[in-house]
Amino acid sequence: MRIVGLDVGNNCAVLCCLESFPGNIQQYFRKHRKEFWKLKCDRDGVTKLLSYFPDGLVLEPSGHWYAHFWYRVAVENGIKVFWIGHCDLDAVRRSYGFTNKRDDEDALCLAAVYFDERFIDIHGSKPDGVTTQSKVRQGGLFRR
Repeated sequence: MRIVGLDVGNNCAVLCCLESFPGNIQQYFRKHRKEFWKLKCDRDGVTKLLSYFPDGLVLEPSGHWYAHFWYRVAVENGIKVFWIGHCDLDAVRRSYGFTNKRDDEDALCLAAVYFDERFIDIHGSKPDGVTTQSKVRQGGLFRR
């Protein structure tokens, strides 16, 4: 599966795409960080995201207005959306050896967490992905 981790901020996002969990995530970051893209919330940003043909998008619910744009893009293009909470992402970041909250590190952590066996949904299994807002309310979040 092609999974995009998207760290969303004010009118932009940082994209990291993975197909599996990196063997050494720190080494992967140092080697591939220049391949991460900063996207604006515009046609070019959407085109770049879709050029990766992602099967899933992992987002942090950071500011409803920021994440909502990318959520809508994903849903309208048939891309499954997976959510991870702020505290869970912080724990993931630390467990992978990243000590600072940086956009490029967070994008990598968001993509990697999809492949991390420690993270499951509230029912104890990998979530199927969210394709509608009602599923978000039903608990489509990753939990430790």
